Amino acid sequence: TTTIAQSGGTDTLITISGGFESVLLGTITESLTINGEDGENDTITVTGVGTNFAGGLTINGGTGTDAVNLNGSVTLGGALAVTSESISLGAPSINSTGFDQTYTGAVALTSGVALTADDVFFSSTVNLGANALSVSVTGTAGGASGVVSGAGGSLTKLGNGSFSLGSANTYTGGTTVGSGATGGGSLRISNSNALGIGGIGVTGTGSTVDLAATLISVGNTLTIADGGDNKVLTNSGGGVTTWSGNIIIQETTTGNFDV
Repeated sequence: TTTIAQSGGTDTLITISGGFESVLLGTITESLTINGEDGENDTITVTGVGTNFAGGLTINGGTGTDAVNLNGSVTLGGALAVTSESISLGAPSINSTGFDQTYTGAVALTSGVALTADDVFFSSTVNLGANALSVSVTGTAGGASGVVSGAGGSLTKLGNGSFSLGSANTYTGGTTVGSGATGGGSLRISNSNALGIGGIGVTGTGSTVDLAATLISVGNTLTIADGGDNKVLTNSGGGVTTWSGNIIIQETTTGNFDV
């Protein structure tokens, strides 16, 4: 077991190789970087951080066939940045409120995961499997640029920020914006097949589905739930866009659906 204590500034663990069995983190209030050793097939697993860990966390798998596993709930006081050939998310919650989360590499979920951040960035593919991914953000720049897949996998957008889907996705478990009467901000769509194969439900005050590219036609079923006020379907991409799927409005009170 290797113990790391903060000596001021940014603490860096230079390499993780076969000689390390476990790493115990002390009180970290700045940031910690964990680097896998180049040229080796490294596996870095995070099973959680203690209550004294109040900084940001950067994990670099290094070159070679690398894997990073986030298997325990993590609450950080700074940004999270993970770079690896493969990234496994099995933590019930990963929280970096007010700071970004960036995942550079192919991501796969092994359980339901809730991400809370300023922005969340996925630069490669995301395989949900049959699991539920919840993304709660307050920023406006994040999203998934690669294909989101998964038989039975679902996506929920929460928080008052926005999250973008830009590829022809194939996940089948459906999409939700908002929770009950609580709005889920904006889900921005820039591909006709961004919502995968399932339907999309919109609930909560101000929850918005934004057609953010021109000449797209979305064929998913859109359900406007009876929770909160003023759900919105908008078109920030300009030009001609079409919602060709069914639209089901379940409002029974004074809530509005704005198009």
